[in-house]
Amino acid sequence: MPNDTTARWYHSAVWTNGGMVIFGGEDAVSCCEPKNDTWVRNTSGVWSELWTPLVDRPEQRLNHRAVYDSKRDRMIVFGGAIGDGGTTLVNDVWSLALASPDWTELSPPETCPARVNITPPSMIRFTIG
Repeated sequence: MPNDTTARWYHSAVWTNGGMVIFGGEDAVSCCEPKNDTWVRNTSGVWSELWTPLVDRPEQRLNHRAVYDSKRDRMIVFGGAIGDGGTTLVNDVWSLALASPDWTELSPPETCPARVNITPPSMIRFTIG
């Protein structure tokens, strides 16, 4: 299993009690090809890839946003751009249970229109049960 990630941009990142979790984006190796891998940097500064099932996870994406739900120990990812070069905007919502780690697509009753580069993430408002 890889134990390091290359420099990355257009990804999302959240801070948890166990360290930082990043998802997606692009790196210098796969420029213009969005990724859907997940990496964890523990509190000692060591990177490791978080292996998640290949099915039932978000499509490769960039310019999306994420928040950490400390009550349920999960990363919630919203929107971004998918496809070759990130040309298609989406407004889907995904949850990564960090203990499992399993992805679940969420279906909130309301969501924002498809968009990228939402700032700050706290301005995204939707209800998740």
